[in-house]
Amino acid sequence: MTHSPSQFPKIALQLYTVRDELARDIDYTLQQVVGTGFQYVEIADTGNLTIPEFAKKLEQYHLKPVSTHVDFLMLRQNPQSFFNEVQEAGISKVVVPWIDPQIWQNETLISQVLNELEQIGIQAQQEGISISYHNHAHELVTINKGYLLDKLLEQAPSISLELDLGWAYVATQKDPLLIAQRYNPKISLFHLKDVHSVEPLKFTELGNNGKINWHNVLAEIKLMNMSEWIIEQDTDFENNSLDSIKKSYQYLMSLIKKIDI
Repeated sequence: MTHSPSQFPKIALQLYTVRDELARDIDYTLQQVVGTGFQYVEIADTGNLTIPEFAKKLEQYHLKPVSTHVDFLMLRQNPQSFFNEVQEAGISKVVVPWIDPQIWQNETLISQVLNELEQIGIQAQQEGISISYHNHAHELVTINKGYLLDKLLEQAPSISLELDLGWAYVATQKDPLLIAQRYNPKISLFHLKDVHSVEPLKFTELGNNGKINWHNVLAEIKLMNMSEWIIEQDTDFENNSLDSIKKSYQYLMSLIKKIDI
């Protein structure tokens, strides 16, 4: 039995993937994103535009933002001002994409940062906004019988997780489904990126002979969590970023047609 895309989570593009093209020509780039087939995006850098202004630009191309990233140092300066912007833009999911590895390794510092993040998360919830944290590899260092990332669940219960399946593989070199199953109740978004090699670290397009068995991983994830699937690739494009998003999107669409649930 096959399923139509409407029976799957929303498929979005993390615009960080095409950051080089956006910096050159925002209108042409968004036209290419739409032409690829995307209806949803995740915002990263908005350049000289405010978030509401950027959302208006997306609206011109019938693109809807499912979430936006924000630097934690910027967020903590004036959370309410930022919340006002994302509300004006019609966004309810905010993602903190990075806390420095050195902070994660320092028990005192990470406790302080996570406590502050929790207070901002509580404030966000009062505004109808959810905050998630996006992992890389350094939060999935093993400690005791778990991972450093467990501290987020323990000390910042209002914060959800944007699980990056590619970085989960880099960190554990195991099926990232194991990490998805471990943190499933807290996951609000998924990043889909593939890994060509860990040493040296090199990413690749979905379905381009990467390390992750996307058919198995996504079939299982769909059964337990309908949060958005966001295609993202940091670097290492086979040709260029616009070609990369087309390859990954087309592969994912072909995979959806084959997944039996």
